Amino acid sequence: MDFTTDKKTIEILCEKIIKSYHKKPLSGSGLYTQNMGFVLFLYEYATRFGKDEYIRYADRLMDYLCENLPTEDMGIQKGLCGFALGMRYLMKRGHCACPEIQIAAMEDIIFRNTVDADYASKRACAAFIYYTYKFNYFKCSQTDHELMKYLVNQLGFMLPESYHILREDYRFSLYQMEYVILDLLTDLYGKGFYTTKIICIINEFVEAVRTVVPAIGFNMMYLTYILIKIKGMGKNYDVSQLVTRNSKFMEDVDFVSELNENMFFNIDTGLAGQICFMRRMIKARIYKDKMEDMLTKTLHEAQSRLNCKLKDVLELEGDRIINTSLSGYAGLAMSLIGNFE
Repeated sequence: MDFTTDKKTIEILCEKIIKSYHKKPLSGSGLYTQNMGFVLFLYEYATRFGKDEYIRYADRLMDYLCENLPTEDMGIQKGLCGFALGMRYLMKRGHCACPEIQIAAMEDIIFRNTVDADYASKRACAAFIYYTYKFNYFKCSQTDHELMKYLVNQLGFMLPESYHILREDYRFSLYQMEYVILDLLTDLYGKGFYTTKIICIINEFVEAVRTVVPAIGFNMMYLTYILIKIKGMGKNYDVSQLVTRNSKFMEDVDFVSELNENMFFNIDTGLAGQICFMRRMIKARIYKDKMEDMLTKTLHEAQSRLNCKLKDVLELEGDRIINTSLSGYAGLAMSLIGNFE
């Protein structure tokens, strides 16, 4: 199900983003809050709307960023793993071709920093996300496979230490790291990768969440989504009672009241992120009957609110600068365009 925003409104928003960027360029080469995310947006907008001049602009920016890699940070948001992930995304979409020697150089830096004993645990999540994306869409070498096994082992040590956060009353986040990692692990298991270790990690997770009932409805839905994926792994995981329990709790949740309009454009924690999450749930077709009706109703309400907020932004007088990063309006625009992964 798509956003209801019309093409003309999207184009006006995109032009406003570019205008703001020209007045106040982003700093750094990172993905989520820096220039790499803006480049992703620029390629997507230029390709969908036939703006050849912006493709050339994106090419020039890309050349500059490749000469200024964020090698001091290995993270996803503003580090090298995020940059490499963005590069792979552009290659998959056919927007640009990166020389193999340059890709190899980036991966060598990621490898050397990831296996560093002093920082391995902190960097394992980011490297795992990058290499899982590569595993899903590109040819991987035996060295890649061995590194991924190493990363899965690291996650096996790390994840149990962070499950306590799922018990807390934290706000909804589309990119909640624990859920993102578990989602990717279930996918890897389905492809037959390192199943013996992944089973152990999943077993620990299931045991840890038996008494977890998130206070936020969207978080409860996220947890249930992961549990349903685990149930479909083909093993005799005893999660049916947990799924039934959570589903009953969700029937009494007022999801509309949880819609986050404070940062409506934010693709992670804002209204845009909640819309992307609900679209994913509906597309996955894992919720039926009352829950499916509730999702559809909440999604329509969220879209209506977003459109009203977006109208206010586009009608702002003067030359007010807006957030042009992937964590800001560029991420929202990519979602509206319909190509955000």
